[in-house]
Amino acid sequence: MGKTIVVIERWYILSIFSIMTMFQCAVWNTWGPVEPVALVAFPSWTDSTIGFFANWGNIGMYIGFLPFMILLQRSLRYSVLISGLLVAIGASIKCIGWFHMKENIFTIICHIAAFLNSLAGIVLCSAPPLLSAVWFPPEERVTATCIGQTLNGLGGGVSYFIANIFVSQNIDNQTDISDKQVEYRKELNDYIWVLAGPTIALLFFTLLHFPSKPSTPPSLSSQDERLAMLPGLVLMIKNKSFLLLLLAYSISQGVSGMYGAIMAANLKTFRVNGQYLSETYIGTLGVTTSVVSTFGGLIAARLTDKIQGHMKVSILGLLVIATLIYTILSLLFLKVFELPSFLSLEVSIFALLVLGNGFCQSSCPLFTELCAEICFPASELLVGGAIFLGFGTVSFIFLSVFSIPGIGIYWLNFVLPASSFLPVLLVLLVKGSYPRLQIDLNGKI
Repeated sequence: MGKTIVVIERWYILSIFSIMTMFQCAVWNTWGPVEPVALVAFPSWTDSTIGFFANWGNIGMYIGFLPFMILLQRSLRYSVLISGLLVAIGASIKCIGWFHMKENIFTIICHIAAFLNSLAGIVLCSAPPLLSAVWFPPEERVTATCIGQTLNGLGGGVSYFIANIFVSQNIDNQTDISDKQVEYRKELNDYIWVLAGPTIALLFFTLLHFPSKPSTPPSLSSQDERLAMLPGLVLMIKNKSFLLLLLAYSISQGVSGMYGAIMAANLKTFRVNGQYLSETYIGTLGVTTSVVSTFGGLIAARLTDKIQGHMKVSILGLLVIATLIYTILSLLFLKVFELPSFLSLEVSIFALLVLGNGFCQSSCPLFTELCAEICFPASELLVGGAIFLGFGTVSFIFLSVFSIPGIGIYWLNFVLPASSFLPVLLVLLVKGSYPRLQIDLNGKI
């Protein structure tokens, strides 16, 4: 048996990587939390413009996927370093002198920035299972994958949080439009600078120290030779259980994740006694949902690490609970339940959406690690890449539905319960196996 050593350095590596993924998502979600203000500050922009900025995250995925997968296979360090550089450039070029630019020039810069950030997302969203396998022992792998994945989702909440501090949440319709544009552009300038600052610091820390792997592996299974890219892909494609898990993951995480980016359009339509949900309320809901989903994922991951070999059951439990909560939420949206007051509407939507997303998205790292187990000895890199590609494809389809003429938003009232119920049926067909875990356990025996 080979020698194994678990080094404290692993937490530094995971921290730098995870915070970088968080700010990559925050930069991706730059304009969603400030959409009403941005549309006033930049009159040529429309809802479609904001949506296109977000959709670059999916478009860039298809353009850069293969080159970045090859780069990741060769060096985790250089892949993360290049990704950090792309995030920093994408966040920073929006800050340079744009306040006095022509609006069409700034719009082009925003598209370029969104594209560069999307390329970084390929590595940062694909690498968590690879990083956890290379740096962490088996009893911490799910937790490490969870931190790497869920902090990316927390980035959406970070952008909402920063926007609430620096940008007006209530549009003033009384002031002259030219005065409002100047005021709102100043607020947006501060907001964008605050988003850009941490990305530059993270690039520095990555450059300073971020090795691809420790000098001695942390587990027996991490010493096993992984299949090359092509044989690994063939193995994964032939694995029915993996394909079922991939589809279940993509639907459940893609729909619930993208709903958060467009939920303002849906929630603004609900009212009681003539009162509508405010921008401040929706922003607070976005932040809270991200935080609860992150901590929910961590709790689920730690429990899974403690009780090894039960990931399929855990995933099913989380998705079933999410389906029940989403169903109640949809019945509320459809006004099957008549609420007596505006306060009861606010409390009900807040609690149901936060809990539903919390349970659904807590299954994310469990999906990833179960896929890695089922596909072993295919590389964790290929598993992470396939999961990212599946997530991005569903996200792209979901956001593209809004481009269908006359589609409206009524269908959003049904999409959340369907997005968790269908994956339950798919996961039930999966044959759970843990060959990678068995290598580590047998080694201990």
